[in-house]
Amino acid sequence: MVRRQSAADRQKRLDEGRCPIHGIGLCQIDSWYEEADWPKRRTLGKHYTLVTDGRNDCPLVIKAYDSDGPWEVLPEWEHILDGESDDDLVPREDLARREVFLNPDLMEEAYDAEAPLRSSMLIQWSDADRAYHVTLPEWEGRVTNPVASAKTYSEAAHEGYFALRWLAEQET
Repeated sequence: MVRRQSAADRQKRLDEGRCPIHGIGLCQIDSWYEEADWPKRRTLGKHYTLVTDGRNDCPLVIKAYDSDGPWEVLPEWEHILDGESDDDLVPREDLARREVFLNPDLMEEAYDAEAPLRSSMLIQWSDADRAYHVTLPEWEGRVTNPVASAKTYSEAAHEGYFALRWLAEQET
């Protein structure tokens, strides 16, 4: 059995953008999505992405509302923050919420003629990852590219657009 970690230590790691269990920095594993929970939209942010520590033996998935946080553990993993041992790396299925990412009903208009986005978006296929990766050349150095990855070109364009739109909103 792995030693028990305190709830305060695990919460501190999460608040610092590290895996609450292993202490490793979190990295993006998915595209950006719109938050459907309106109270969270007001307090945490309008968009989020999914992050993990990158370890193959750590199934923990966390929501990140910005590259600098805040971070939120998905409901099925909240028991991890209670300071349980590393042996309990199993999600609580009874608490899991099935979220539909890319829900068309949550998406905003695809183009606002009053405020067009004036940035380039590069979509490239990666044989190694078997996915399309989206990079934003004008944002190099301010974002970690690729900003999105997807299995189809159209999904990559869609996700890239929302990442770009979110970045533009952050500048205003």
